[in-house]
Amino acid sequence: DQLTELHHNSIEGYLNPLTMLTKQTSFKIILIENSIETESMKNKYKITRELLSNKKIPYITVNSYGDSSITQIMSSILIGDFASYYLGILYKTNPAICAEIDIIKTL
Repeated sequence: DQLTELHHNSIEGYLNPLTMLTKQTSFKIILIENSIETESMKNKYKITRELLSNKKIPYITVNSYGDSSITQIMSSILIGDFASYYLGILYKTNPAICAEIDIIKTL
């Protein structure tokens, strides 16, 4: 379910912003895009980039790779999973454990 995934990525990604800011580093939102998106999704990404830019929220766009739909989907998942994994290492936390997500899953 996309909403659960959104909760997971957003909550996990924003748990440590104060720690990041006190170390005088910054965070960026990662937009993972691919060439198989529908026109509707491409438009949503465009609007999202505009909103982020207008609010001066830093982001980067990472393109998935592969010649087929399945390889692009899998590479998108892989990019997101590795980002979570390496952020967990940097924060010295286990990205697989999140009490906040457990609360959402019970609803």
